[in-house]
Amino acid sequence: MLIALLSVLGPLGGGVVAWWAQSRIEQNRREAERLHSERAKLYLLILQPIADIFGNPTDDQAAQIMETMTSDAFRNAMFQVNLIGSDRAITAINKMYTYFYQRDDNAPYDPKELVAGLNTVGDTMLAIRKDLGNRKTKLEPLDMLRSRIKDLETLGA
Repeated sequence: MLIALLSVLGPLGGGVVAWWAQSRIEQNRREAERLHSERAKLYLLILQPIADIFGNPTDDQAAQIMETMTSDAFRNAMFQVNLIGSDRAITAINKMYTYFYQRDDNAPYDPKELVAGLNTVGDTMLAIRKDLGNRKTKLEPLDMLRSRIKDLETLGA
């Protein structure tokens, strides 16, 4: 009797476990897709001022960029990135913005310092690229900027 009961309940129990596991996998996939979309929007939002800086802004446009970076909406986006971004992306973003916030605009021009700053931007873009799905990329941080900066090689990069 026990063997007959186990022969009926065994496959039924296995089916329930398989169904439960599959539903969890599907739920995790849907959540990952939703987070991917939210991450992409937030990453683009917080990188926009950097893209604007590379557009060689006028003084008025530069003031607007700084206003954007100090706005409540921007700080809120940065906070949200800290909640849902990858560790690597958050670390790179923090390093990049720390570099910009600590930079002395009145300091004499130093190509090495400029390249160091560009590396923080490139590393951030690369971290985001990897977080959004290109994990096996072979690009280097400055490769992320070559299309935006025509004389990157002359800087010693």
